[in-house]
Amino acid sequence: MATIIVVVVVLAAAAGVWLTWRSFSDGENDEMSPQLENAITAAGEGVAKNTNTNSGIAGNANTNEGTNTSVATNNTLAGTWISDCLVPDEGSAWSERHQFVIQTDGTATHTRWASYDHTCGAGDTTVTDYQYTIPQAGQINLFNLDLGETIFDIYQITDTTLLFGHGFQAHYPAGYDTMQGSSANNRFSVLNTYIAYHKQ
Repeated sequence: MATIIVVVVVLAAAAGVWLTWRSFSDGENDEMSPQLENAITAAGEGVAKNTNTNSGIAGNANTNEGTNTSVATNNTLAGTWISDCLVPDEGSAWSERHQFVIQTDGTATHTRWASYDHTCGAGDTTVTDYQYTIPQAGQINLFNLDLGETIFDIYQITDTTLLFGHGFQAHYPAGYDTMQGSSANNRFSVLNTYIAYHKQ
């Protein structure tokens, strides 16, 4: 009888050790929850003000390579990016130019210069400050510090050109979803090729 009790105790202890090891394991096939990954990313980037949950296009099925990838992505995004002078309607005098200044610390400033001529003068200047997080490669969440709202966006860098999903376009496609980008489940899914930012 004593032998059976000893065997049961040893098996219970072994199971406890195995379960503890599994919960802290960082094996190749182990997956962290999106919430834990985002908390680690936010802590690594020093972003504390964005209280929105970052999740991928298909709900919470995020994968993130970790803080080192985020830092590398931040370094790739960092810099001053400016668009050409855009005239969405030749029949209108309106024009605008956009600039994003993106820092490696998870902050960004967007400036829009607009005017009632085709020179993109500074007649109407709007400046918006953001904090950003990168839930996974190709996705960016832009938290508007003034409005307290997040744009759940996508991005792509090709050579010295940066595209986002958000922003006005010359002509919206039929059935354009005005709520696009308002939540992680309704993240932008198509790049806006009309506003192309060029690295300065």
